[in-house]
Amino acid sequence: MGSNTTYLTKSLFIKGMSCPVKLHYSKQDKYPENFAETKFYDELTRGGFQVNELAKSYYPKGKEMPKESPEEAFIHTMEELENDRTILFEATILADSSLIRIDILIKNKNVIEIIEVKSKSVESIDERFYTLRGEKRILGEWLTYLADISFQTFTMEKQFPRYKIVPYLLMIDTTKSATVDGLNQMFEIIEDNNGKLVINFESSPENVGKSIMTKIPVVTDVKFVIEEVEFEGRKFPSLVSYLQKVLIQGNRPNTTVGPKCKNCEYRTEIVNKQGTNGFRECWKQILGWSADDLNKPHVFDIWNKRDVSKLLDQEIYHIQDVQIDNWSRTKIGERQIKQIEAIQAGDYTPKAEWIDPQLFEEMETWEFPLYFIDFETERVAIPYNLGKRPYEILAFQYSIHKIEQDGTVTHFDEWLNVKPGIFPNFEFVRNLKEDLSHDNGSIFCYSQYENSVLNEIYDQLEEEKNQIADYRDLQVWIRTITSWKEGKKRFKGDRVMIDMLKLVVDYYYHPLMGGSNGIKAVLPTIMQISDFLKEKYSKAYKNSLNYGQAHIWHVLDQQTGHPVDPFKLQAKTEEFGSDYPEITDGGEAMTIYSKYQFTSTTEETRKIFAIALKRYCELDTLAMVMIYEHWKSLK
Repeated sequence: MGSNTTYLTKSLFIKGMSCPVKLHYSKQDKYPENFAETKFYDELTRGGFQVNELAKSYYPKGKEMPKESPEEAFIHTMEELENDRTILFEATILADSSLIRIDILIKNKNVIEIIEVKSKSVESIDERFYTLRGEKRILGEWLTYLADISFQTFTMEKQFPRYKIVPYLLMIDTTKSATVDGLNQMFEIIEDNNGKLVINFESSPENVGKSIMTKIPVVTDVKFVIEEVEFEGRKFPSLVSYLQKVLIQGNRPNTTVGPKCKNCEYRTEIVNKQGTNGFRECWKQILGWSADDLNKPHVFDIWNKRDVSKLLDQEIYHIQDVQIDNWSRTKIGERQIKQIEAIQAGDYTPKAEWIDPQLFEEMETWEFPLYFIDFETERVAIPYNLGKRPYEILAFQYSIHKIEQDGTVTHFDEWLNVKPGIFPNFEFVRNLKEDLSHDNGSIFCYSQYENSVLNEIYDQLEEEKNQIADYRDLQVWIRTITSWKEGKKRFKGDRVMIDMLKLVVDYYYHPLMGGSNGIKAVLPTIMQISDFLKEKYSKAYKNSLNYGQAHIWHVLDQQTGHPVDPFKLQAKTEEFGSDYPEITDGGEAMTIYSKYQFTSTTEETRKIFAIALKRYCELDTLAMVMIYEHWKSLK
């Protein structure tokens, strides 16, 4: 095989497993994918890179195979496998038209272990892969992982029929704790000369402490996948052969549209310079849709519609064709009906706004001053601190906006952990308690996330109560503003936080929100339709801790005439130089905080990162204020 050969890799296999057309799109490299819409996608692999290097450190005798062409790497791998015993990292195996690179390969005479490293967490080796009832079936979240290692095992057995191939998953175990301090920072993520992410591990294997990973044998599970599981009518060997042909022949394979298309990575708003878009192309070719059909609101966009297959079975693809006579009249169903009716009416003017009068009744019960809070957190696979478990919550930042009864708005306070290497949670909650204990004003969050974060910190305080002098005071206060469960009973504090997301779901809708109730859908909507916000925020905004006194939030886009999304507006600044990161979502905030922790990050860069984090978090709570102000203006 020449160097230009197209191989079926494990990543391509996983793509094709869900839909073979994806191989056609990925091979042409001109079809945009939805994760390309945010640069944060590039950061999602960072945790995986770190975990891979951590796993290798547990095998200090392992040999890193050189990064070469597939054919050259395969030759070098085969040379190493002539030894009776060896441990290889990134071993390359070719068989037929398949190519695999094995994270960790261990050969002991005629037995070869292949170990796939994953940053996914497990609680123990007893992790459940299968449904408990009915026909034996792999849980959806596990099928991809088991199919991945099954493809590697299948390829190895093709190449080494006389060897015993023993597959494993090596995964992060959340029941284990770091036995050394600063473990995460031993695996620094940097960019090489080609701009690729690599790990700079300057420590040594003996310094990483006891393993925080679990090695899970999956021989029987792989056997089940290869022999029993069907993938859209094909057994595993047939699927491998079919996907190899798809890649080699290069023709667009036949497929069908269906529920699988809802979360397809090629379902994106992006159309590249060639005018290509994978999702649109599929539906155009298979159903013969026109440009008008493609632009109509899709049933996939109905909020929280999980049984969309029932509509597709009736060949109902557009929201305008949905009949709501027999629609579910649950609270979720009622909210879906509001969306369907609004979109079918085709009115996107301010008059299309729906607001339940009960919202105004609830607003009368709120006690001033009002506090709007937002947290920024992260969960890292490899803990920063001694004694901490993988994926424990780290609450590193909050913002608070305050509204007085006369309508005065202030960015009341904020907090950001600026000390690298420090476990921030207890200082976080101390400062939050101090900020919110001046009165009994109503506290608002957006979603139940803040509630769950505080409950996790409550449990952490319990675990470390012998080291935390004020642990009980903090726990008692947490209970005053949260809801929680004990057994099957649910409790709530006297001053429990009010969830604005629930208020939106229950009482508010405008068709510009589409199928989303998230703050990043609601904010641009109200900025477009609210006369009050237009009047107030088209003028200089002077109540900020992090923006200039002349900052304007209601800015019109010169091309569309609509207000610019404030989350996009705040990111574009040249004031702080090229090191200033554009933070437009919580994922990017988490990434910047992770970079903040590395010892190689300069103090000057940390200062710039801190400014960006504070500006982003401030806007999150200001957005909540704007939503409240719009509602207040309608009373």
